[in-house]
Amino acid sequence: MARIILVIAAVSVGMTVFYVMKNNAENQLVTGLRSSLENIVVLEEATIKHGFEKTMTIATRPFLIKQIEVLNAQPGNATAQIALQKGVNSFLLTGPSAITLYDKMGHEVAHAGRFVRSPEVMVPIRVPGHAQLLYRNGYFLRSMMKVELGGQAIGKAVVETPLPTLDQLFKSTGRRGTTAELVMCVPSGEVNMSCFPTSLTRKPLHLSRTSRTGIPLPMSYALQGKVGSIIAKDYRHKEVVAAYRPVGRTGLGVVLKIDSAELYAPIWKQLRYLLPLLAGLLLIALLSLRWLFTPLVAELVRSERDAHEANERLRDSESQVRTLVESVNEGIVAISENGIIELFNPGAERMFQYRGEEVLGRNVSLLMPEPFSSRLLKNSPDCRRWGLG
Repeated sequence: MARIILVIAAVSVGMTVFYVMKNNAENQLVTGLRSSLENIVVLEEATIKHGFEKTMTIATRPFLIKQIEVLNAQPGNATAQIALQKGVNSFLLTGPSAITLYDKMGHEVAHAGRFVRSPEVMVPIRVPGHAQLLYRNGYFLRSMMKVELGGQAIGKAVVETPLPTLDQLFKSTGRRGTTAELVMCVPSGEVNMSCFPTSLTRKPLHLSRTSRTGIPLPMSYALQGKVGSIIAKDYRHKEVVAAYRPVGRTGLGVVLKIDSAELYAPIWKQLRYLLPLLAGLLLIALLSLRWLFTPLVAELVRSERDAHEANERLRDSESQVRTLVESVNEGIVAISENGIIELFNPGAERMFQYRGEEVLGRNVSLLMPEPFSSRLLKNSPDCRRWGLG
């Protein structure tokens, strides 16, 4: 029984240790994921804002506004066209990869660089102007802004800017773990979403916001504007620990996640060392119990054996006495201190003319004739003790 209790205690301790380690690992990872995702979102917002500010700088440049105004008044003015072209060429050096300027009629008046053609993903995002986030071997922000003079639109500027910071963010996610993944999506209709390539998929995804069983994916919470973390199945139908949040008011949502199996891997690795240690301690405890209890058990067995042998000897002795009593010719009567007949041998049966079963358990006065029986009852000092007077 003691061994069973010890084994149960050891198993309970092992399970408790595993549970504590598991919870600590989960809490640390979730806290780390949420903190990392918050920093990522701040950087993404700043990157998108900075890209849009480049468009704003071009669209509000007084020199460019003046040349567009000239072309609106004098279409085909060579001097203004040359000046605009030099201007957009110089702006390419500040970061944009492509710039196009239009007059108030929508005619192109200047162009520099090369816009992304056939992007893998192109989704609208909510910024002060009109903008789209594109992906083709990297992230690009294509934004359009009106060129205004005195509050009136006289043209527009379309600027496309690469966002290498976003590329680096998504590429660096793999350092967090082999299954770590940063996902960015935008709503597509009421129940679907369009997602940019990740370090795991490397291709665009068009997914439902819920699993096959109708349970919301972590991304669905981010697209609803919620911030938090969850343990759930992702679009690959694998259990993950995920942190989610929206990217400001852009309409984008991001999720930073890692497979639960990878989360628990360090715990199992530690258990590989812990379990043999527990097994060793359990073995030592069992051997200690054996060392402590073996002498006690041996003594108990010896005492039990001695008691059994003593009982056997007593029974043999009683049998011998009974045989002796029953074989002698003399009458032998044994009575208790209350005067009750307890032994009545064959010799006594012949002497008193009573069978043993007739007198056993009765008072000894039965064997005495009158008047001795009555005198005994009256004069004996033990008569009351015997229950006779």
